[in-house]
Amino acid sequence: MNTAGQDTGNETTMLQQITRLRDEIRVKLNLAGKDVRDLWENLEPKVHDFERKVHEAGDRVVGELQKVGDQLRTQLNHLVEKLKR
Repeated sequence: MNTAGQDTGNETTMLQQITRLRDEIRVKLNLAGKDVRDLWENLEPKVHDFERKVHEAGDRVVGELQKVGDQLRTQLNHLVEKLKR
């Protein structure tokens, strides 16, 4: 969100990407090995925490959430790649 309280699109897009990755991982976990499920158990609370922070932040702390979101998205993409193997 910008200082006028308007969504710049970056926050929504990142949240949508993270939500999509989360949903994709959940579907594929049934066939995954224990090591991948363990990775998910570590990442899932981070996804929930990020979603909560985005909704609570409003106009505040967008830069900080961008950094956290980028890191989380990278970790989720890594897990998705492991699930494809």
